Amino acid sequence: MSNVVHLHDSTSRIDQIETEVYETVDRMCLRVGELLWEAKTLDPGNFNAWVNERLPFGIDKARRLIAIFVAYRELPAEKLAQLPRPWQAMYALAPYAQGRLVQALDSGEIGPSTTVEQAKASARHWSSNQRKVDPLTARYTAADNRAGSLMEFRPEDLNPYVLEALKSWLAR
Repeated sequence: MSNVVHLHDSTSRIDQIETEVYETVDRMCLRVGELLWEAKTLDPGNFNAWVNERLPFGIDKARRLIAIFVAYRELPAEKLAQLPRPWQAMYALAPYAQGRLVQALDSGEIGPSTTVEQAKASARHWSSNQRKVDPLTARYTAADNRAGSLMEFRPEDLNPYVLEALKSWLAR
């Protein structure tokens, strides 16, 4: 037997390893997203603190992983086929969390061949075009921060009277 490794054989094995790495990372993204989604539904009020204090990543990455899980769970099959792989979606889905995902898929802005670099560039472009504020001023006011804290909860977690009061306040 010869110890000579043929280039074709090692390249083939390298390709197999690459495929397996991506498949493993895809499964990991979906499973971690599912676990985070479950944790958030169990204790929405403490979710952010729990992530920040006890997990090896921050709330931004947690939200991205949840978005991946939800997108892959809820989108119809024809839209799923248009999504980037789950590990790429961590970057690609971030700027589309506010209802733009289907529109971005339909327009071809993101798709199965979207690379991480393309997704990051698209996210930067989309985010910068959404912010029409003076960069020298504070991005969020105290009212914005309080509203953001409230949005960590589901509407059904509120007392019905408080929910109605908020609806009335927003309608003004």
